[in-house]
Formats: sequence, C-alpha cells, structure tokens
Amino acid sequence: MPIVALPDGREVEFPDGTTTAVMEKAMRDFVGQQPPARSGLASAANMVGQLGAGFNQRAAQVAGAPFDLVNRGLRAIGVPIPEGSMGETFGQGINAIVGTPPAPQTTGEKLAHGAGGGIADALTMLVPASRVAAATAPVGAAAPSMANRLSTALTAAPATQVASGAIGGAVAEATDSPLGGLAAALLTPSALSGASRLVSPIQTAPNAGRARLAEVAKAENIPISAGQATGSRFLQNIEAGMEQLPLTSGPARAARENADEAFTRAAWRRAGENASDTQPGTIRAAKDRIGGTIGEIADRNSLNVTPELRQRLDDVEANLHFLPQNIQGSVGARIRQIRGAMSNNADGSTVIPGRAYRLMDSELGAAARGTSDGDMRRALQDIRGTMRTAMDNSISPSDAEAWKIARREYANAKVIEDAAGRAGAGAAEGRMSPLALRQALDKSTGGGYAEGRGDLNDIARIGQSLLRAPPDSGTAGRSMAMQLLTGGMSAGGGAAGATMAGPIGAAAGAAIPFTLPRLAQILMNSEAGQAYLRNQAVKAPGLNRNLAAALLAQQGVPAAIDQ
Repeated sequence: MPIVALPDGREVEFPDGTTTAVMEKAMRDFVGQQPPARSGLASAANMVGQLGAGFNQRAAQVAGAPFDLVNRGLRAIGVPIPEGSMGETFGQGINAIVGTPPAPQTTGEKLAHGAGGGIADALTMLVPASRVAAATAPVGAAAPSMANRLSTALTAAPATQVASGAIGGAVAEATDSPLGGLAAALLTPSALSGASRLVSPIQTAPNAGRARLAEVAKAENIPISAGQATGSRFLQNIEAGMEQLPLTSGPARAARENADEAFTRAAWRRAGENASDTQPGTIRAAKDRIGGTIGEIADRNSLNVTPELRQRLDDVEANLHFLPQNIQGSVGARIRQIRGAMSNNADGSTVIPGRAYRLMDSELGAAARGTSDGDMRRALQDIRGTMRTAMDNSISPSDAEAWKIARREYANAKVIEDAAGRAGAGAAEGRMSPLALRQALDKSTGGGYAEGRGDLNDIARIGQSLLRAPPDSGTAGRSMAMQLLTGGMSAGGGAAGATMAGPIGAAAGAAIPFTLPRLAQILMNSEAGQAYLRNQAVKAPGLNRNLAAALLAQQGVPAAIDQ
C-alpha cells in the first residue's frame, strides 16, 4: 500500500494500484485545501484572542450563574421559566460586541483559552473578597469577624492567585482534567517562589526601622553589607563565617574595621570633628577646639540677669530646707557665688561677665559629676541648666548661631568621651563600642535613647542594629554557614584529588574548601553582588494555609457554575 509523507510529517496511505499521477493530483488538491500557515505575529495574536475569549466566556458564566440558580429554583416549583443559560446569553452579548471567537483547536490554543478562564475564576474570588476585607477592616483589627478573617484569607497573595488560576485553568482545559488543573494551581505558588529566588535570592525584606537606619548609614557613609542591610541571619552567618577562614579572614576583618571606623567618624561629625578613633589625643584635641570656641564667645558676651533668673534662684534656695543639711550648705554656697558674680551696669541692668559665667559653669558640671549623692547631683544640674538657659538667651545675635553649634558639639563630644572611657580592649585601643555609645547617650539624655533624644541617637541605633554581629560559634546557623563555605571538609577534597591526579591533585583538592569561600567573597562583595543580594524586586510566597484556601475556592468556581 503506497504511503506518501506530507511536509508537516503526516503520512497518507493510498490503495494498492493507485497511479503516481492520481496520487500527485490528490496531494496537490489536499495541500491546496489546507489553511495557510500563520506567521509568528498572527499566531501570537490568535493566542491572545483565545486568552480573551476564555476570560469572556468564564466571566459571562459567572455573571449568569446567580440568574441560572434562581431560574432553576423557580422551575423546580412549577414556574414556567424557559430553559436556557443566562451565562450563554451574556456570552452571546459579549460576542456581538467583540466578535465570535473560533473554538480552540491546538493544544496551545486550549492552554490560552483555559488560562483566560482561570484568570476570571481567580478574579471572581479576589474582587468581592477584597471589597469585604476593606469594608470590615476598621473593626477587624480590634475584633476580627468571620467575614473579615475569610475575606482576608481569600485575598492572600493576589498576583500569585491570578498566576495559579491561569496555570490551573490552562492545564484543566488542555488535559480535560479538573483534578489536573487543581494540582497545577496548587503547585504554582511553590514553583513561583523557587523561580523568584533566582531574581531575589534573599527574600528577607528589612522592616521599616532597619530600612530607615540603612538609609541613615548610607547618608553617613557607613558601609554595611547585604546581610546587615536586609537583616538576613543566613547572610550574616555567611559573612561572619568568612572572618574565620584563612583566605577570607583578612578581607572580612578589613571590611568590619572599615565599618567601625566609619561609625566612629560619623559620631565625631556630630561633634564637628573629622576623626576615626577615640584615642586620648583625639578626645583632648576635640575638647580643646570646642572649648576654645565656647570660651571666646563667652568672654565677649555677658549673662543678663533677668527677673525670671532671680526668681528661679530664689525658688531653688527656698526649697533647700527639704534637703539634707550637707546639700543645703553646698547648693546654697553655689547660689551665693552666682549672686556675688552679679554686677550692675551704668544703665541699671545687672549682668554676670562671660568669663565668670564660664568658670562657674565648669565648676557646677565638675561638682555634679563628682558627687555620688543623687539629690545633690540633681540640684546642681538644675542650677546649671537654669544658668545655661539664661546665657543662651543673652548671647548677641552675631554670636548666637556659633554658640549654639559649639554647645551642641561639646555635648556630643562629652558623650563620645564617656563611651571611650568604658571598659574593654577596644576602648583601650581607641575603638568605640556601639554598646558603649548607646549607654553613654542614654546617660547623657536622662534615659532618652528610647525616645530618640540626642544628636547621636541614630548613630547609636545603627551600631546596635546594623553593625551588631550575630551570635558567635556554636549556633546551628553559624555551623551550617561554615559547612556551606568549606564544602564539609578538606580531607575529602584531598582524597578525591589524589585519586584523580596523585599528589598534585591531592593538594589542589585539599585547597578547594579554602579557595571557594574566597571566590564567593569576591563575588558577594562586588558592587553587582551586593546589589543582587539586597534586591527585593520579586517576592513570591510559597503555598501557605490562606493561599491554599483561596486557590481551592477559586478552583471550585467552574464546578459551582456547571452544577
């Protein structure tokens, strides 16, 4: 029996005895009757058309389902309602507007048609659920109702729901298997989550607080790693592990020390200094410069003794009798010293010369710091604060801004000095501990760290959050990071190398666990590597309880409509 192969690979059989001329004519007639092959653009347009047709068909069915349900009930009780589907009627109306699409023939067309229907199924659940969730949100936070909980679950990961609906619908129509479509829809979130890791490998988006501190660190030129920026404990363990390995420890330690110096430099900028350590000479130079500026401004200005200042001193003195005798004597002596420094001008005003004020301010500060009696310290600080406010109000307009800056810089320098004087090897070597800075700031502001008080507050928070190292060795995360970095053990690499290439291969194999971490470090620390690790461009959630409930609900739409 003669068999003729067509250009598209199909075969045609002819009866025995058929002449060649007859076969050639039959083939010409058959090929001439075939529709011309579509171009790539036409095929793409046809697929888009099938996608839209599937969407419109399902949307019409969904819109007509409530009417069909009512009509079915009416017919059941004897009401003469004509047979027919309102979904079909709505579909005919849509086709009258957009045109009647051809039925899908190829597998690709069936996939596109089913995907369109699946998208409509997803939106059928998403749109009303989102409206209910928004309407119940005001009271849902205090006492979540069943409607609020259900609608919130049905709106989980809307983009993933649409993608799952499209894939589930496509598979269901192409295979004519609703169960196959359901399985494909449920597998889609996990597949999308895995694929999204290729674009955004570390899907640990920083919280609002960390993100803000990362922006502050960038503005302060404090370099932070991808692990520090994202808050990913996995990345932080990898970065910390590199500081323990032979070929990566040097660069990792240098990066950390560079960040520590930038942190200290940022703190010193608040004191008007450009320094990266807290050595005694650095601190003395800063205090001498700022103190000199304060002294120069104070010496050419006088403190104006106002009625308010007199009244404030009188009030302090009047309340001394509530304090122990030793405090009454010391604080009373300070008030008498202040009054003794007052002098009258020719115009009748009373002032305290700037130099005298400056000496009394230093003495009050030293006395407050030198006493262990809390009542004494508070009384002296109260007097000092009163005098400082009066002096601030007395500075001439030409010196006011410079005085304000110098005072602020001196206060910040004192905080840094306090932090530098804490215990520890780092402090002794001139390296400021982030924890010590936080403690010193909290002390200087009277417990104001939590309230965000103090010029150094953001710097201290960067030290406590971004620059804080993860727990040291012994943790499961750190152990896993070291295993990933080294590949398990160097002995195994050496044995494999020896098997393949003798002594030279053994040496090369044993070196792999040390060279691979260095290569990874180079790639991670590059500009492109850091941008890749930090990006959160794509984040697809895996399958969770809420998403599973939403997908099961959307996959139930076709079954509900076809009942």
